[in-house]
Amino acid sequence: MLALGLALTIAGAGVVESASAAVAAVPSALPGASPAAGLFAAFPKDLDLSAAGLEYILTWEGFRATPYDDATGNCTIGSGHLIHRSVCTDADRLQWGTITRDQARFIAYVDIESRIVPAIRTGIPSTPLFQHQFDTLVDWLYNVGPAYITGQSSVRIALLALPPRYGDVPFALLAYVYSGKSKMCGLYRRRIGDATLWNTASYASNHAACPQDYL
Repeated sequence: MLALGLALTIAGAGVVESASAAVAAVPSALPGASPAAGLFAAFPKDLDLSAAGLEYILTWEGFRATPYDDATGNCTIGSGHLIHRSVCTDADRLQWGTITRDQARFIAYVDIESRIVPAIRTGIPSTPLFQHQFDTLVDWLYNVGPAYITGQSSVRIALLALPPRYGDVPFALLAYVYSGKSKMCGLYRRRIGDATLWNTASYASNHAACPQDYL
């Protein structure tokens, strides 16, 4: 069995980490249907990430079994789990070892449930959303960070408006294509996917052609 080198325990809305332990089993309780899932909108407190939403995120994130430096030079593992800000060290590689896809999936789910879902519920508590819209926000925030829905952002401004300006969201999402000062083709495609999901409820991946000034 492959050692993970980090125990993750869901405790309420938080994540408890122990660098000296190893995860041997991957819980099977991953997302099913949200309590309010269906063809009607609900407040964020009544929504959660759907199974389709998790698969959508994992498709964009990909999978790396060992610690690596992401596009911004931060140490990452699995499917987008941030170990810490700054490049990976030999100590990180020793601590984490090699993880499986199932472990990466569970770690991503814990990250989402402990950081992203609560941020949406805090940032736009009174904005009704359909399930696919909630999943869109989860993907965007898992990629860019939860502060964009609890602080100032064009997406949050649109969704806090009275009435909410839902139609502004796809265009607002397209601003989040930068890694440092560079516009990235992969982020452009992901934002096109997010805009499509928001507008059409389609979880299909896309291979949109990137503008010439994107890397």
